[in-house]
Amino acid sequence: MDRRGRFFEPLTSGEVRRGGGGAVLSSFGRGRRRARSASALSALARWPRTAAFLCLSLAAAGWVASREEPLRAPEEAKAQLGQVLADLGFSLDQVVLTGHRFTSDAAIFDALGSETSPFALDLGEAKRRIERLPWIEHASLVRRLPDTLLIEVRERKPFAIWHRGDKRYLIDVGGRMLAETDGHGFSELPQFAGEGAQSEAQRLSSALLAVPEIGRRVTLAERVGQRRWRLRLGQGPFVDLPERNMEAALQRLDKLHIRSGILDAGFVSIDLRLSDRVALRTKPGTKPRAGPRLSSL
Repeated sequence: MDRRGRFFEPLTSGEVRRGGGGAVLSSFGRGRRRARSASALSALARWPRTAAFLCLSLAAAGWVASREEPLRAPEEAKAQLGQVLADLGFSLDQVVLTGHRFTSDAAIFDALGSETSPFALDLGEAKRRIERLPWIEHASLVRRLPDTLLIEVRERKPFAIWHRGDKRYLIDVGGRMLAETDGHGFSELPQFAGEGAQSEAQRLSSALLAVPEIGRRVTLAERVGQRRWRLRLGQGPFVDLPERNMEAALQRLDKLHIRSGILDAGFVSIDLRLSDRVALRTKPGTKPRAGPRLSSL
């Protein structure tokens, strides 16, 4: 208990105090909050706090009932009650954030709003606002009386980089844009380009997992006309996939490469859009590298 008579609990080792606003932040949520003891001693220790809260709540209710003039609106009652409780020590002085890495503290505080009473704060609405932030997949908000709010979030995972015009964006597995990026720190992520590519990226990635020899060569997958894919295989050829049955086309190309080494034969492009043939193109004035591996084509 402090000098104002307010009850408080010590912070966990993973939490640090933020200057200026009095908010309490965690070190990106890597430490879990300590489990509480279920012993009888721990239960008894909580009784003083519970009793104090009940007494303060009754006092606040009595204040509202004793007013000579009725409160004109629920909002006024809410504001007045919040002020009374704040005067008694029940104010939102500390916020503990855990689980965030890519989302800034400021973005979460802005979404939380400016309400300073732990009772006046609508936790459901605050949760919805926080979950509208690009990175946030799930948020959990818990009051810890008298003056603390716990916010635990789970962020989306970056799945790929989507090229749109001259900009690049991190997207999650569902195609949701998370943030603009220069690619630094995400070089291992697959690259996609073109309108509509973000929503179809997961399906193509799954198809490429079934043909790892092709998948490991893909440096960029471009969505053409929002209907089909064109794959760039590093320094090798472009591969045009059909609008439908792209999985079967990739399997066909994989078998051709195993049998003939077609991906290393010096072709500029390999067109698989027709189911009964493969169209090959070379650079003008050059011939593909001949050999027994191509004899079966």
